[in-house]
Amino acid sequence: MGPDSPLGDRVRARGRQWGDVESMLAHLETLRKNADESLRKYVEAREEAGDLTSEGFSDDGSVRVEVDDNGQVVTIEIPDGVLGRLSYVGQMVVQAIKQAQAAHALKMAEIAAKMSSTIDIMSMVKDSIPGDVQDSLERRRDDRRY
Repeated sequence: MGPDSPLGDRVRARGRQWGDVESMLAHLETLRKNADESLRKYVEAREEAGDLTSEGFSDDGSVRVEVDDNGQVVTIEIPDGVLGRLSYVGQMVVQAIKQAQAAHALKMAEIAAKMSSTIDIMSMVKDSIPGDVQDSLERRRDDRRY
């Protein structure tokens, strides 16, 4: 790889000059090992996390919402008795959706935190959850994990 080689120019443009092919291949092997380790950590954390569906409830606990592994709403349960309070049903559903999505975000943050110790992902996610939703999750945490 001479100075006029296109590959040499690209490698140099990235700030690294390879002395020989062996050192470049050794670096690529290190990158592959790091990628394998990251994948192993993800698979392990994902298996440990188990089911990534999450649920949320209205403040009074009557409306239940479930989100899937992607955080999308898949179930909304509204008991007949709640329908008599029609003016509050929309608000109750929104509360339950927010709680379920926040619980899902926390589960995903747990997985990400196990993969990287350099960033405090859990704090970042917790800081992004509105205070009223955090409060409702804390109240429910006594009964469930999230």
